[in-house]
Amino acid sequence: MARRTRTRKLIGSGLAIFAIFGVMIASQYIPRDTPLFLAVSDKLAPVMTILRSPVIAARQLDNQATKYFNTVETNERLRLENARLMAWRDEALYLRDENKHLKTLLDMAADLEVNPVAGRVLADTRSPYARSVLVDVGADKGIEKGQAVLSEEGLAGRILEVAPSSSRVLLLTDHNARIPVKLLESVLLAVVRGGNARKLELILVDSRVQAKEGELVVTSGVGGVFAPGIPVAKVVSTGEIIKVQPLTNFAKLDRVVIHKRPTMGIVTFGGEATDE
Repeated sequence: MARRTRTRKLIGSGLAIFAIFGVMIASQYIPRDTPLFLAVSDKLAPVMTILRSPVIAARQLDNQATKYFNTVETNERLRLENARLMAWRDEALYLRDENKHLKTLLDMAADLEVNPVAGRVLADTRSPYARSVLVDVGADKGIEKGQAVLSEEGLAGRILEVAPSSSRVLLLTDHNARIPVKLLESVLLAVVRGGNARKLELILVDSRVQAKEGELVVTSGVGGVFAPGIPVAKVVSTGEIIKVQPLTNFAKLDRVVIHKRPTMGIVTFGGEATDE
């Protein structure tokens, strides 16, 4: 019984749909300016609305999907553009910082009336010297053994060995380093000696006088290795052994300037004369 009822409903629904489509087709042949066409159209309007709903929904879904993918594509393009702009900004800031550091070094060299050559420190662990570094300039830039090497803060060391495109720098802190200096305030002559440690030892030429804590130590120019007046260190402790703190931060040593000065016949750290 239930099956018959269900079958009848299906047949009825099918006939109704068939009739509706029949009326819709027939309405195409009814003149549009007649009362019959208006009456048929009025009756079919709700049915047409129902039949068009899936089509309208599909179009809306397609429009929303298109907008979504367009938004995703736009966001991805903006993200990539922003990444490029950030990279350009970082490069510009790096170059500005690079120029600032180089200007500081070159200005310092200009004040000392020497011919400066800028260089950068290279990673190197193959030296027999405890405190030395390689720089990326050599004989092809006019670098010679014995020339002074400056950091942004002050004296860093001197050229020890020269190759065609690189040079080795003996740092102030190496135990072989000896620098003729003077105390800027008291004008006392002295020698700074390295000891493979962070602080250097200051040996006064006249042991009867005493240095003052906080005094600035600069090169004296004695021996001709260094131009006079290059900042070297500050006195941090006095007594039987005077200790000075180098102005150069060797842990962050990166950019340097080499003073190109004639080195023939001048006295180096250890007291020997160069023959170059």
